[in-house]
Amino acid sequence: MVGVWQFVMLGIAISGLYLRSAWLATLVPRLTTWALFAAGALLGLLLVKGGNLLDGALLGAAAFGAQIVVGTLLTGG
Repeated sequence: MVGVWQFVMLGIAISGLYLRSAWLATLVPRLTTWALFAAGALLGLLLVKGGNLLDGALLGAAAFGAQIVVGTLLTGG
């Protein structure tokens, strides 16, 4: 949480676009799978007492929209 709060995670993510090593390429599929499981578990902990469906849908749509815009800008179309 502190990494996200201090924007450290953004720096790590951006550096990952340029700094790639061969040994890390073999670990990426496993790491992303475990990161997805961890994100699902943490989201479940947040939603134990319920959530607002409309706010969640708007947040999800905004996240997908931001991903599309940034992906288009970074890859040149």
